[in-house]
Amino acid sequence: MTSLLIYSFSFLAMVLSISTVVHIVRTSPLFYSHIGLARVKWRDWLADQVLSRLGLERESFLARFMKLVSIVSKYGLAAWAFKNLENLSLIFWILTWVTLLIVEIMRKSAQFHIPAKWENVSLKLDSEHFWLINLILLGVVELHIATPRPYGLASLIIFYIMFSGESKNTILAAIEDIVSSLLGIVAFLFLFKLTLQSTGVLAAILAAVVCVRAIVRAILGRTWIKRKFWWIAQFCLMTSLIIKSLEVMGAWTLFTS
Repeated sequence: MTSLLIYSFSFLAMVLSISTVVHIVRTSPLFYSHIGLARVKWRDWLADQVLSRLGLERESFLARFMKLVSIVSKYGLAAWAFKNLENLSLIFWILTWVTLLIVEIMRKSAQFHIPAKWENVSLKLDSEHFWLINLILLGVVELHIATPRPYGLASLIIFYIMFSGESKNTILAAIEDIVSSLLGIVAFLFLFKLTLQSTGVLAAILAAVVCVRAIVRAILGRTWIKRKFWWIAQFCLMTSLIIKSLEVMGAWTLFTS
């Protein structure tokens, strides 16, 4: 019981600390400004964080509740999966992505709690929905056409980590990005049967992945990724399917032999 509590607190501290760093980097005067080249003073930035409640948007209780359910679900699944990594199966990950897809659809529906005009309501899918659907599809393919090394599904998980999420300047968005990336890292570890000794090593890997993710998103542009998320998700799915096809045909044995 003591070891479980230590693990739980260390895992929570890892997520919160990295999320806080990400939020500060996204919003601090050193990296971000609302008025062009003019830098906002740290005192003004701190006051703005307090007044805006760390950038939390005003929304209905139901929408905020479903957002927290989504974050807690991803966090809980990542923590539990990392703790029991050797006992998991591919079916578990497929069911995990199905569960998250249901939660995200409920979260989308919760945004339209008592709308003023129903004709303005749009239930179109968001970026996270497309990514989860693609992971489920490729996971089912991997389940029925199993191969020694699931390079196709692993590549899609890498794409998911790098391109998913809208990277809003709120603390909840930072936490959600971190737990989503963490869940993808744990899934990647499972696919290649990798084991880590402690959460400290996992924290180092997560920090490195977040840095690479930030570089990729800075080069491509967060706004461009947000606008073209459908095309990016479909391109990544097709690329992963091609990798899976080459794997089924044994094309990768030429490089591994």
